[in-house]
Amino acid sequence: MLADKISPDMSTFNVIVLAYCNLGNVVEADLYVSRIAQAGFSPDTFTYNSLILGHCRNKDVGNALRIFKLMPDNGCRRDLISYNCLIHGLCEADSIDEAFKLFSHMGDDNCFPDAGTYNVLIHALCRSRRKLEALNLFKQMTVKGYEPDNYTYNVLIDSMCKEHKLDDARMLLSRMVEKRLVADVVTYNTLIDGYCKDGMVEAASKIFNLMESNHCCPDAQTFNALIYGFCKRNMVHQAMTQLNEMLKRKLSPNVVTYNSLIHGQYRAGHFDSAYRLLNMMKQSGLAPDQFTYSVLIDTLCKKGRLEEAHALFDSLKEKRIKSDTVIFNAFIDAYCKVGKINYALALFGRMLTEDCLLSSYTFSDLIDGLCKEKRISEALLFVEKMRCTGVKPTVPHYNILINQALKEGDFDRAHTIFNEMVSAGNQPNVITYNPFIHAYCMLGNINEA
Repeated sequence: MLADKISPDMSTFNVIVLAYCNLGNVVEADLYVSRIAQAGFSPDTFTYNSLILGHCRNKDVGNALRIFKLMPDNGCRRDLISYNCLIHGLCEADSIDEAFKLFSHMGDDNCFPDAGTYNVLIHALCRSRRKLEALNLFKQMTVKGYEPDNYTYNVLIDSMCKEHKLDDARMLLSRMVEKRLVADVVTYNTLIDGYCKDGMVEAASKIFNLMESNHCCPDAQTFNALIYGFCKRNMVHQAMTQLNEMLKRKLSPNVVTYNSLIHGQYRAGHFDSAYRLLNMMKQSGLAPDQFTYSVLIDTLCKKGRLEEAHALFDSLKEKRIKSDTVIFNAFIDAYCKVGKINYALALFGRMLTEDCLLSSYTFSDLIDGLCKEKRISEALLFVEKMRCTGVKPTVPHYNILINQALKEGDFDRAHTIFNEMVSAGNQPNVITYNPFIHAYCMLGNINEA
């Protein structure tokens, strides 16, 4: 260009600035704009908007705000794009209140929001679970003459479903139809998923039928939601029907599909069916994940099939799948139930070394297992370990210890544990008092009882 003695202008420079920003090289873009200004060219609104967008994409809203504030001083008018880019950036940075301040000042630059501005703010409010504010903004949007689009409705429907306000979500779908908007696969999937997660598979099936009657094609996510819903309701036959329908429609089941079905079959006690699904999953080229193995191991342990559970457990290391809390708790519970407390304690040690999350159930099983082996002193140490690991001892933990102390005739220890429980802010229940009453009655001490 220079060789042909053609002088570049700002439109030429703007292409380069935007290219830098699109590549994420915003620092280079800033330096380039400085060099342009030093060469006597005046960056325009497009230049600054590119920089604001670039900084927001890099999650650097501080610099985006700095550039936004510089614009009037440098003779540039801030336009709708300037505001929308920065409002979006602030929302992405969870600075929603700052975004609303900016929104309220748009009129200062004789600039007015569009549907996109409202959509960004509504989405941010929904994501932060500020549902009522989102609905109020939605009303304000319509009152001011801005037409909500599919994106607006999908965001609000998703928020209603997550808040378990399914009637409100269904009303929003009806309103979409009234406004002659065509609900898409995202709209229907969100509603079906919401109903299924709440165990309302009949309502979900009605939405599915509505979806098909409106010529919207279900996808794998649609069927995954239905399969999960039927399995949750222990309707595994209907869940398998959905799998067959998926395959008939040439939709590929994924790990989520098989995990729901395997879990459902195990809960229903259909072990052979669960293993067939596991084999189907592997044959289709899908690798079982941590959740798959957690479900399998947990169910096998509950059924006392410890050898099969251990075979799966031992295979996890070579598959580079980390054992989780569910897996360890399943084994600890199973070993405590069959009196193999030392095996359970060894697994607890592994949980610590592998930095695995300890739960209240982990400690309940171990305290109960130690008490059954008359190792109450060790069981009491686990109450202290609970506190050290950030797990609060609860009434059931203390009840196990009180019951064992009384079984051993150690009334002093039982009362010490009781007092410690109350001091820690736990309210005794009927299970706490019953062993005391029984023990005193056995001694003939009716007054104490």
